[in-house]
Amino acid sequence: MIISELAIKIGEILEVDSDDIMNSSSLNEFENFDSFALIHISVMIESDFHISIEPEDFEIMNSLEAIVGLIEERKK
Repeated sequence: MIISELAIKIGEILEVDSDDIMNSSSLNEFENFDSFALIHISVMIESDFHISIEPEDFEIMNSLEAIVGLIEERKK
C-alpha cells in the first residue's frame, strides 16, 4: 500500500518511527522536518513514483495524507 510504504520512507528521512508518521496530522510536528528534509522527500517521491514535484507543491506537502493525494493526482 502506498501509505505504509511512504510512511516508512518518510520515517527514515526524518529519523522517526513510521507509526509516528502514520499517526501524525502534520510533518511539521517532527524536529527533523525542514526544507532539506522536504527536498529529500520530494526526490524520493520523484524517483519511486516517477512523477514530477514542482516547487509550488512544497506548500501542500505537510502531511502524509497530502503527499499521498499529490501522488495519486499526478499518477492519473
